[in-house]
Amino acid sequence: MGYALPVLKGPTGAWISSPWHFVAKRMYLIPGNSPMGLRLPLSLQPWRVPGSIGPNPDNEVRIALCVETRNGHTSVFLPPADKVEDYLALLAAVEATAASLNIPVVLEGYLPPNDPVLDNIKITPDPGVIEVNINPSGSWPELARKTEWLYATARKCGLCAEKFMVDGRHVGTGGGNHVVLGGPRPEDSPILRRPHLLKSLLAYWHQHPSLSYLFSGLFIGPTSQSPRIDEARNDSLYEL
Repeated sequence: MGYALPVLKGPTGAWISSPWHFVAKRMYLIPGNSPMGLRLPLSLQPWRVPGSIGPNPDNEVRIALCVETRNGHTSVFLPPADKVEDYLALLAAVEATAASLNIPVVLEGYLPPNDPVLDNIKITPDPGVIEVNINPSGSWPELARKTEWLYATARKCGLCAEKFMVDGRHVGTGGGNHVVLGGPRPEDSPILRRPHLLKSLLAYWHQHPSLSYLFSGLFIGPTSQSPRIDEARNDSLYEL
């Protein structure tokens, strides 16, 4: 059980809402364990008073901010927003309400629209590990600071990037520690602005195979996390 508030930034810049009508007189969520905002029966919604003549799309708000209590926490599901300013306005309203009621909330739902003013990290649970993707760094020292902060924060939560094998060997989690080269925008990427850098990097790496094994960890070969290009699919080297 929860509460849904249809809300949308209207064409005039004001926030608008609209009533939702149900044949059963109340809304029943689609069964499941997902957040309420993902289980709204939108495909079954008549969007008008049953028995009325014709829809009026201009007066219909088909997204909603949802609030529910789940697993002992108050969860707030944020709807999608077209502009980052609208998303931040909703977020500010939620924070102000939570502070005035002295109730901590768990934010969930849609991410804010892509905008260069926002940096974020993404945490994704995988089987046996937690994958963390941090925001882009402009220099190696900046990347080092973020990595040290991430490891320190993980330790405070009782997490670490290491494990013990059955025989007691101390190894890494095998999760990757991948480094992506590029830029905050495609036009800023040195690899796109100077394509010969990518060719030079790939050629040097391919001609020095020991570099691959330096970073390969415990497992090597085509079934490992990062196989050499000539150890993977037979046609991958030709495609490269």
